Amino acid sequence: MRDQTGSVASGTIRTFETGATRDTDQGKHDFQGYLSPLVLKRFGEYMTTHRVQPDGNVRASDNWKKGIPKREYLSSLLRHVVDLWLLHEGHPGINTQDIEEALCGALFNAQGYLHENLKEGKGPAPFIHWKGESTDAREVGFKINRMYPDDVKIGGSE
Repeated sequence: MRDQTGSVASGTIRTFETGATRDTDQGKHDFQGYLSPLVLKRFGEYMTTHRVQPDGNVRASDNWKKGIPKREYLSSLLRHVVDLWLLHEGHPGINTQDIEEALCGALFNAQGYLHENLKEGKGPAPFIHWKGESTDAREVGFKINRMYPDDVKIGGSE
């Protein structure tokens, strides 16, 4: 049976209608599924606009990668979130009246904070999977699937 890419999977190999073969995509990141091109386009517009500094100089697009303290990212993130919240509830924002500006600012600061965290070598957080069907956190057991032994649990028991 062919999938949406026109391939037939047999174990670890996919064979396409053309005869080309590739390994399966099982377990690989699906960035196309995770991300929205509309959001990335709007975020790029936001970032391009904000490259121009108050003195008129244009900073490099990757200037933020030089390092900004996490406390600065957090402070700015919260300002953008408060603007978003105010605008969402129909009130005037403090720093912007544009909900997309507030969202892009929050996205930039969340990304910057995460970037700094990863640079510190802390690595990604472990994946957490639900065990059981209850939505009550006291009844739901969690299992950390990476970095820790199977007997480490978070938020309850199995």
